[in-house]
Amino acid sequence: MSRSSLDHRRATPVALRLGLAALLAAATACGHVRPEAAFPGVRDAVVARLDQRVHWRRGTAEDAAVDAAVDDLLAQPLDVDAAVQVALLRNPSLQATYEDLGVAQADLVQAGLLRNPVLTGAFRFPDRSPSGTNIEMDLAQEFVNLVFLPARTRIAAAQVVEVQHRVAAEVLDLAAEVRAAYWDLVAAHNTVAVLRTVAEVADVSRALTERLHEAGNVSELQLASETALATELELEVARAEAEIAPARERLGRLLGVGAGGGWSVPAQLPAVPEAEPDLPALEEAAYTQRPDLLAVQQEVAVLRDALGLQQVTRWFPIADVGVAVEHEREGTWLVGPSLSLVLPIFDQGNAERGRLESQLRQSEARLAARGLDVRAEVGAARARVASARAIAGRYRTALLPLRARVVALSIEHYNYMLLGPLALLQAKQAEVEALRGYIEAVRDFWLARTALERALAARLPVAVAAAPATDGAPAADAHRHHHHGGH
Repeated sequence: MSRSSLDHRRATPVALRLGLAALLAAATACGHVRPEAAFPGVRDAVVARLDQRVHWRRGTAEDAAVDAAVDDLLAQPLDVDAAVQVALLRNPSLQATYEDLGVAQADLVQAGLLRNPVLTGAFRFPDRSPSGTNIEMDLAQEFVNLVFLPARTRIAAAQVVEVQHRVAAEVLDLAAEVRAAYWDLVAAHNTVAVLRTVAEVADVSRALTERLHEAGNVSELQLASETALATELELEVARAEAEIAPARERLGRLLGVGAGGGWSVPAQLPAVPEAEPDLPALEEAAYTQRPDLLAVQQEVAVLRDALGLQQVTRWFPIADVGVAVEHEREGTWLVGPSLSLVLPIFDQGNAERGRLESQLRQSEARLAARGLDVRAEVGAARARVASARAIAGRYRTALLPLRARVVALSIEHYNYMLLGPLALLQAKQAEVEALRGYIEAVRDFWLARTALERALAARLPVAVAAAPATDGAPAADAHRHHHHGGH
């Protein structure tokens, strides 16, 4: 045997070891996952639709800056946009949702990785001379995986986009839920504020009636009527106050700060704006740009790609290509390529194809249904806004002035002994009910507007700077002293 031939045989295992070392080095350099890589897509979608900031807490220095910003917001009475901003930065459920992005990003990285090669070996020891060990090793890599790696990566990237749309939809849903909880809490405070004002006036009237009764200027019936009204209003205040705690708990939970602490909201609902922005353009955008709709569209695209890939790969047998090395007992190294095939005799991929086809049909049907849902939601929400606006306006321009006029005339008739105390009491009770109804109508308008924003997946600007809906003054004016003789 020539010297060059021996050198070649000795060098071959060395080359194999170097190849293995290079393969291991490449493996350690691959597969690094950056979960936050998919977050900018969500952030940009939220900024475009809400003009609000989102933050994924990952234990970085930025977390402290976000906490400081949240504390600054909580130090002031929260308006609705500030409440939404706090929730987007602090809500723990939303933080959990962001982890879906990390999962999708990890799947994307995984899809771009080569499958690990398989190293097999056999060591055989002879029972007679020559006594050298027979060594056989095989390093194989699955071939089809390598060929379709770009296609699998493309599908995984599309799935990341789908998850981005779903997470953005979750953010918008949370924002809408926060707004609804906010209006409920402000309305509860507003109702208490108005009822307290009316109750305080009624209590003063009751005290004055007691003194007049002691002086013999009013009857027992008049005193009982005034006392009953004051007591009823005290109970109304107590009932209204009981509504604040659950409303505050709900909003505090959504904000991620709890009901405790020093955060507060205004005690008055803003008035109904005079007009709404141009809605047709927003409605058209909702039909094509709602994140939940985009997510389903992306799901259909992903399934179509996956089905197409499966229909191609099912005809490719699983093939392992590699290098086989054998060391014979005589000291000879044998090196050569190896190939192993999995023959698709029993499993031809029909079940997998059937599963993907069913999922695709299911997703396409879901897309069609979602499109109808979006149109129905927008139409219903728009109708509710118009109805709530009309009702609130009717309260403000018609019923409240009429109830105030009825009370004023009842007091005048009562002072001239043309009206009994019970009729006056009923007039006052009707006015209080009208005030409560007005507050509820204004709250319903803002809730309907929130539902419309949710349906449009957009923040509606307020056309006119909103003033407080009511400060309780009408009720206070209506309960001035009204005793016989013009006191």
